[in-house]
Amino acid sequence: MSDPFYRAFEDEFRGSRDTIKQRLKVYAMFLRALRETYPAGPVLDLGCGRGEWLELTQEHGFKPLGIDLDAGMLQACRDIGLNTLQGDALEYLAQSPDESQVVISAFHLVEHLTFDQLRSLVIESLRVLKPGGLLIMETPNPENIQVATNTFYFDPTHERPVPPGLLSFLTAFCGFSRNKILRLQESPEVKRRKTASLYDVLTAVSPDYAVVAQKHGPADILERADRAFSKDVGLTLNELCKRHDQANATMGSGAATFGELEAKVEHTLAQAEHALEMAAHAQDRAMRMEQAFQSLHASRSWQLTRPLRWANLQFSLLRAHGPRERLTALARKLSGRRVEIPTIDASPASEVDVFAQVQPGSVPLSPHARTIYRQLIDKINASRD
Repeated sequence: MSDPFYRAFEDEFRGSRDTIKQRLKVYAMFLRALRETYPAGPVLDLGCGRGEWLELTQEHGFKPLGIDLDAGMLQACRDIGLNTLQGDALEYLAQSPDESQVVISAFHLVEHLTFDQLRSLVIESLRVLKPGGLLIMETPNPENIQVATNTFYFDPTHERPVPPGLLSFLTAFCGFSRNKILRLQESPEVKRRKTASLYDVLTAVSPDYAVVAQKHGPADILERADRAFSKDVGLTLNELCKRHDQANATMGSGAATFGELEAKVEHTLAQAEHALEMAAHAQDRAMRMEQAFQSLHASRSWQLTRPLRWANLQFSLLRAHGPRERLTALARKLSGRRVEIPTIDASPASEVDVFAQVQPGSVPLSPHARTIYRQLIDKINASRD
């Protein structure tokens, strides 16, 4: 069969030779585990296509053979000198001798088969593989929602998606010693992120996966592959859903924190409004008290009692400061300037001599003040007699 459509389809949607070869290097760890036991061992690739896997296994020292129905695909292999045959891959496998192959591979083949054909492929591979040999089956991953609902159907020759759990169970059921699911070709950027968007959940799960199954064999052969089988590869739907849920939970927590902050702001605003209200009440009360004081000060009773208040004040000042201090204050008031009353000596009797030291002409007094001054002098002299 030679149909240019499928060759063009592969070139458009599967990727370049270099891209595919780079992706296939994930299986190198399994090839290294077998190379010591089966150096230059035979490898059979079912549905070999353009031959990227044949080229890689040849670089690892194996002797690969590719089988494919499409002559256009096989021509790409022959152009670079790869060993291929045109024919039905399942028929060739069924005719192969027991324990004649180290690795049997089927890259993007199982989704083209019915389940009966798929089951026959797994059973025949177990028979044809050498002890400890590997069966590798890679296919689109229906765990990726975009793949399962859209891109899988780009290829009109696809039968149906094969879930990873089904393919893994089939190899165990048919008698393989162990198997490993490898999820492949996810975005490195999405894989590094600790959070996931809804778009990531729908589109970023590993778009391809493979089941690598190992036939039972000697312990030393199995031990060499232990490390490869223990390594987790890829990005699962569960993992992305978990990251998405955690991101939402963090946002919810942030919303709760924002709500708490908003409540605190509202409480602070309420306190500020209360303080402003109290200040307004205090200002109103002060204004009322000032008005009441002004009314009292302007009242007739306040004017009539002014002499009594003055006399009471003077009596209080005289009792607090003594006659000398009050006379000094009086002299200042009468003269309109500062007057110091000298102290003649420390004896009580001499305190009254201060008035004799102050001559009427030495201080500019008004006539009324002079009259008061002279009356005070006369009283002082009379008290001496």
